Amino acid sequence: MKEKQVLETEVGVLRDAEAALKEDKLEASTRATVMEKQLEELRSREAQLKSSVKTLREELRKVQSSAALLERQRNPGVGYWAANGSTSGSSSRPVGTPSSERGPILNGSAPSSPVPPAEVAPPGGRGSTGSEQSSTEEAVNLEYLRNVILQFLENEKMRPDLVRVLSIILRFTPQETRRLLAKVG
Repeated sequence: MKEKQVLETEVGVLRDAEAALKEDKLEASTRATVMEKQLEELRSREAQLKSSVKTLREELRKVQSSAALLERQRNPGVGYWAANGSTSGSSSRPVGTPSSERGPILNGSAPSSPVPPAEVAPPGGRGSTGSEQSSTEEAVNLEYLRNVILQFLENEKMRPDLVRVLSIILRFTPQETRRLLAKVG
């Protein structure tokens, strides 16, 4: 009889172990199903991201080709006075730059901005010859550039505005201007 009790106890333990194993199997099966759903969602997300990357690369190529085209179309020359050697000084922007790109500084809305060359009276005055006038204008333009740089170095709060002025004088590309604005802004 004792053997029978021992056997019944062992059978009970085995049944409990079997039930625990069935429960573990059910949990594992549930976890596997959840993980398969997560994997499916991740694959879907990966496909969306790949599509987005492809679209962004195409957009980047377009922007880069546009920037390269703009760079090729940009007028050569160094500095403000290389624009076209105009003697009137009526325009404070380089050749080829629309007046809408001049910004608030050169349109006169910025307080205490450097005086543009158009408003500085040339030392040669009236009645000077063409070459004297050209060299006088170049001296005025150099003085203007000098004043802008001095104000840039002395007035930290005005730097973003002066970067725009310098970008016009030195004919920076929009990309160069944005890069400098990011540094000083």
